Formats: sequence, structure tokens, C-alpha cells
Amino acid sequence: MLISPSYGDSSKAAQHRTHQTIKGISDRLGIAIAADYAKGQERELATELAKSGPGAVLICWDHAHIPALAAALPLVHGTVIPKAWPDDRFDVIWTFTLATNDEYAFGQVPQLLLSDDIDTVIAAG
Repeated sequence: MLISPSYGDSSKAAQHRTHQTIKGISDRLGIAIAADYAKGQERELATELAKSGPGAVLICWDHAHIPALAAALPLVHGTVIPKAWPDDRFDVIWTFTLATNDEYAFGQVPQLLLSDDIDTVIAAG
């Protein structure tokens, strides 16, 4: 499943970076990009994801709203999610792995694809 935010009608979604970022993988895999939730509806999206069961999901979301989406997921007790995504970080992927039947373990993966990518994660503070 591929997900990016809704921006109204589907023709508007194609104009936004979140959609454009995953368009290539969408085309390559033949999987449509779902855009059923808008920025600000992170809690609703998280609830829907938690009900969807196992399976890979790639979400490309506005970075300012990613911490809210992450915090709305049912996480393993004691998990700390960074409260903000830095404006200058484009080189980290947040992962959520189903750890139990209803809780996700959080992780961060520095991409290290470009010469100026750094190997640190986003601090939780």
C-alpha cells in the first residue's frame, strides 16, 4: 500500500511533492497511491492503518505532520517519538514494525544515499 495526503481532487495530488516522491515506485509496482486522508487527519489515518493488519505500507507525508502520525499509532509501551521533524532532514526513514498483534516498534534508518546525508537519527528531544 502506498499513501500520500489528499489535497482535494486527485488531479491536485499529483502536483504535490509527497505524491511525486512515491509516483515512481507506484508506477514500477503497479500500485495506486491512496490519498484518503488530508494533513491534519493523522489520527484517523493511524487508526485505519492499525486495523489494516500485516503488510508493507509506504507513507510519504508532509514532514511537519509525520510526528503526529507516528505518535497516533499504537506503539510498544515506552516508545518515544521525536516531537518535530527538522526542516533540513530529507535523509531518514521512520519504520514501524508490528511487534505484537496490536503494537508497533519504532525505528529510524538514515538513508545515506547522497554525499551530504548524515548517519544520525532524529533526536527524540
